[in-house]
Order: sequence, then structure tokens, then C-alpha cells
Amino acid sequence: MAHTRMGAILDATRGAVLGLARGGEILVANPSAQEMLALGPGDLPKPWPDAVTFLDREDLAPLEASHDPMQRALAGQILKGEVALLQVPGARSKRYVRVSSAPVGAGDPGGLHSVLILDDVSEQEANRQQLERATRLDALGQLTGGVAHDFNNLLATIEYAVQLAAPEASPRAQGFLDTALQTIHRGAALTKRLLAFAKQQPGLARSYPVETVLQDFEALSRPSIEKSIALEFTVDEPDLYVHCDALQLGNALLNLVLNSRDAILRSGTGDRITVLARAALHSKAAPLAPVESARVVTTEGLKAEGAVTETGKVYRYVEFSVSDNGPGMTDEVKRRAVDPFFTTRESNSGTGLGLSMVYGFVQQSNGELRIYSEVDKGTSVRILLPRGTAEGGGREKPVPMDDPEEGRGETLLVVEDDEGLLRMIRDMLEQMNYRVISAASGNEAIAIIDEGVPFDLMLSDVVMPGRIGGFELARHLRDSRPDMPIVYMSGYTGIARSEMGEVPAPLVQKPCPRRVLAEVLRRQLDSAGTQ
Repeated sequence: MAHTRMGAILDATRGAVLGLARGGEILVANPSAQEMLALGPGDLPKPWPDAVTFLDREDLAPLEASHDPMQRALAGQILKGEVALLQVPGARSKRYVRVSSAPVGAGDPGGLHSVLILDDVSEQEANRQQLERATRLDALGQLTGGVAHDFNNLLATIEYAVQLAAPEASPRAQGFLDTALQTIHRGAALTKRLLAFAKQQPGLARSYPVETVLQDFEALSRPSIEKSIALEFTVDEPDLYVHCDALQLGNALLNLVLNSRDAILRSGTGDRITVLARAALHSKAAPLAPVESARVVTTEGLKAEGAVTETGKVYRYVEFSVSDNGPGMTDEVKRRAVDPFFTTRESNSGTGLGLSMVYGFVQQSNGELRIYSEVDKGTSVRILLPRGTAEGGGREKPVPMDDPEEGRGETLLVVEDDEGLLRMIRDMLEQMNYRVISAASGNEAIAIIDEGVPFDLMLSDVVMPGRIGGFELARHLRDSRPDMPIVYMSGYTGIARSEMGEVPAPLVQKPCPRRVLAEVLRRQLDSAGTQ
């Protein structure tokens, strides 16, 4: 009776329970253990399957006996929930298992020696790794965002100095200044990418025609690919729209194409890279939640079509894939592919940030990243992004811009903690026919406001040392001068209006071209009725 009850308990246990003899033979195995280890039909005892091994979690090599959970259990050690990686031939993937064991007693050599319990924790481990990766990305993002902010201040100082020097430059010197401005704009584009990776810049998410996006990307990427490698582009469905930031999507695809190119060149294996875009269905909405109707709101201002099936909602996406017939990835490389700074290139030829930046963009866009790879056969990286609509707007045609009207002698309070940049902004605004009152900190600006010094608009940096930043300063100003127009400026460009609190206002990115700054200032002054 007791034996029957014990058998029923073992059969009902979800974890794999194994009774082992001193030599490792399996004397007892409940149904979960037989399924996990693929023991197959037949009576027990059975030898421990040779191909069932515990692997090192870093290099995926079989563990040495001193670290192997089964060998340690046979040696009489008590294991209390250690997580190990288990490989079983024929299984679709390796499993993470929580291992517990206890010795039973001396007994006879062929009798029960130890009990081993394996609980499948693959899903929990995947969640833990994802959280760990997100934590690393967030930490790296904070560092990156800070560096990009400081770098934007430097670029802004240089840009304003160049713009101030331009009117007095000779034609030959003007050419040098134009080159400097072009380089500054390239640096600003780089910080945009860094801030996007840091998730401090959401980018311009809207609907774009996929065919146009890929045409632009093809023109960008072809010069980077050797003639020995065929680069093919296919769009499976006409009139397909994607909702994301097109610039960041182009950067993501370029990273993937360059990764494929490098793998092919480094290994000498493969000769083809294929970029494919197609409509895709997905049974889950990633982080997006379904609503009652047959349409799904995916992001603000966008509706992606949904289709109802027997299992519920199916969500419509666009799948971009970059595939190659190169060397493929090992399991270790696949596992660490999106980790920041992980690279398979030589130490002086890669940053290890390519796939991390792609991963950050995809997460930020409410999408999904999938990596399929097999050694000696190639790799396919697929990006699922929300489908857009034609109503969401394709690319706008450029319209001619008139030179914006500049100052009419108005007085501006300019608040900026970087003294060099403050000096350049002041000189440029004075050149634009504004009078300028300068403040090098939030506290200094508050003193000017409280003294009743008259001015017509406040232009303030957002992030400054001390407790008074741009938003706090704006709230203080609004208390005494509720109709005063305000413009924020910042090296961080991912600032949402909701973060501005009670005083939302236009925000210009540093470095800000003179034309853009002039237009924003003029618009704010005119809307406030300042003459």
C-alpha cells in the first residue's frame, strides 16, 4: 500500500525525480524524468544516457566531474536548487534545470544510493536573462545618454562659433567652415543614434511605405558590400506600411547587413545576403494589448489591423529579415548576440554594439527580434515591427523654406550652465537682433526673475547642476509671469511633453541650427503677442 501511494505521488510530481545507484544507473524515474531525459520505453534500471550531459553555461562545453550535478550527487553531496544547463539529444533546445539531490545511505552497491530532482526552469531563466540584459542595457544607456548630452554641448558650441564666423569669412575660409558644419551635423546624427540606443530618444515613429524604406536602404548599403557578395532585396507585398522611425530602421538593417558581410568575409564561407520584407501575423501583441474591436491600437495615433481567429486575436506586423549563407552562429554566440560589447570580431575591428542597438530599437518600437542560425548553413535575423497604414502618412514631400524672421529687438533670458556655450548662444542671438540677459545656473535665473528684470522670452537648458533645472525654473517663472513664452533646449532629445510637468513648451536639440532656433523663437514670441 505504501509503495503504491509513493508511486502515485511520484507520477503526479511535475519535477523529474530520479533514484540513482552508486554507479549512476537509473533505478527509479517518474514520468517527468522519463520525458525530460528521453529515456524511452523499457524497464528500469537503465544506465544514465551517455548523450545526456550538463553543460557549462558560458562556453557550453560538458562540465567536468567536479562541477557536474549528477557526479556530485553520486559523490554524496547535497545540492539545494542549483541551476544547471542540461542537454538532451533530440530535444528542441537545451533546458535550464534546478537541481536538488540528497544521499539515501550506504546500502548495497546495487541499491538506491541518491535521489536527484530536476525542475525545468527554462522559462524563468529566460526571463531572468532578459531582465539582466535589460539592466545592462539600461546602465549602458544612462552612461551613453550622459556622454551624448555632453558631446551635444560641445557640438553646439562649435556650431555657433562657426555660424558666427561665417559672415566675415573669405570664400576660401567659407569652404572650410562649410566642411566643419557638415562634420558637426554628422556628429549630431551620431549622438541621435546613441541616444536612441540609450532609449532617451523615441525617434519619429510614423507610418512609412516599406518599398520606399528599402529603396533608400539599398542605396545606402550597396557601397558597403564587396562585389564578391550578392546583395538582394525583395518586398513580398505592395502597398505595405511599417510604423516606426525610418532612420533607426535603416540603421538597424545596415547593422545586420554589415554583420553578415563581416561574417562572410572573415570565414570565407558564403556569397549572398538577402533582405526581405513581408507581411506577417503574430498571435501575440508583444507588449501591445488587444481591444474589444477588430482593430488594435498599437501606438499613439496608429491603428494596426487585427484579424480574429479561433484562438483569439492575430496581430499584423511587417517582418524584415536579413539572411546570409555564411558560417552561422554557435549556440554561445546566439545566446550572447544582443549583449552590449559582445563581438566575434578582432579586438580592434568591432564595438560589439551592433545587435544591441538593433535590439534596443526593436524593443523601443514595440517589436520583436528573432535570430535563426545554424553552423555552416547561415544566419537569418528577423525584425517584427507594427504594421502601419497609408492614413498614417508616408514620407512628406519637402517644401521650400523661407528664411525665418529673426529678432525685433526683444530681450531674451538665456539660461545655460556651460559658459562657453552660453557665450556662443548670446553672441548668435545678438547677431539675430535680440538683446540677451545671461544666467549661468537655475539659481542665478531665479534671482533675475525675482528682481523683476524685464524680458520677453526665456530660453533655458533643461539639465543643469543643482536642484533647479529648466522645468523647475519654468514653474517658478510661470508663478510670477504666467504668459511668458518659454523654449527649452537640451542635449537629451527623448524628453516627452509629459515630463515637462505643468509648463510644456517647445524643446530644441543641441546643437540647434540657427534657422531652427530662429523659427522656434519667432513662433513663441508671436504666439505670446510680443512685438
